[in-house]
Amino acid sequence: MKRKKVLLHYLADGKFYSGQFLADTLGISRTAIWKQVHTLKKYGLDIYSVRGKGYRLSKPIELLDRSSIESACSSEALGLINDIEIMFETESTNQQLLDKLSTHGIHARLILAEFQTAGRGRRGSRWISPAGAGICLSIGWCFDYTSDSLTALSLAVGVAVVSALKQTGVAGVCLKWPNDIIYQNRKLGGILIESRGEVAGPSTVVIGIGLNVDLPEQVIDCIGQPVTDLARLMEHPPSRNDVAGTIISETIDMLNVFATHGFAAFLQQWRELDYGRGKQATLMLSDKMLQGRVQGINDNGMLVMLIEGQLKEFSSGELSLRIASTASIQP
Repeated sequence: MKRKKVLLHYLADGKFYSGQFLADTLGISRTAIWKQVHTLKKYGLDIYSVRGKGYRLSKPIELLDRSSIESACSSEALGLINDIEIMFETESTNQQLLDKLSTHGIHARLILAEFQTAGRGRRGSRWISPAGAGICLSIGWCFDYTSDSLTALSLAVGVAVVSALKQTGVAGVCLKWPNDIIYQNRKLGGILIESRGEVAGPSTVVIGIGLNVDLPEQVIDCIGQPVTDLARLMEHPPSRNDVAGTIISETIDMLNVFATHGFAAFLQQWRELDYGRGKQATLMLSDKMLQGRVQGINDNGMLVMLIEGQLKEFSSGELSLRIASTASIQP
């Protein structure tokens, strides 16, 4: 693991490095370097090998750096954060925090990763993000009340993420109920909330945020759904560390407000960002599909749809909403 990290640290600048230089630097053979490069390619990295020149990435990438992320965070957020951990590789940043629950408190603890081997979205879907191409962030947070009161938390997180993106110069981002971040019919990111708590007592949640920053073309082609990234929305690709720090600040600020005022403090903002409102859609339940027109959300964050002339409300749960004009977007 350490050797792969050091190797990527050199290759990240997009320059050529000879196999001999890398072998001498890492203290391994050139054959071992070739094997490490082959492993990095499995992480979704596009690495060239040219005889007489060595190895290089097709384009530079910015690796996650704790000090850079902290520099991009507000002083208020930094004062509340207990820890920021950056991992090179993990199965899932959400799972990492959940696994710590039995032995550690995870309130205000954050984990980011360059690469996830089993990143996940809602309803068991897979979250694909090559190394260095996106933001994979999880935040642990404890609330004094039960998880039943947190049903609209993913919507409030979405509001915080859009606010952060506006600060980085990205306008026109919308939210699709209950957890998708959308730009012009394409998925830009997603949110996954996982909770643990007593029937009547405090609840601990893990907030997973995935955001596409600069996906390789071949990865977009293999995802099989309309997706986009920040690099395609901006003239100059943003700093991953700056985006991560801004998202962290906005989310921590949101969580403080949410703990006191609940979703009511973010209801109007979410409605203004609602991508589905007024559109025909298909709602997939565990045992059937319903078709109707999205009317928006109620005051508790539940989806409201007009189905066969009747207004019906749905909580997120094991549901998937497909907007007619974006039928291929995964939940």
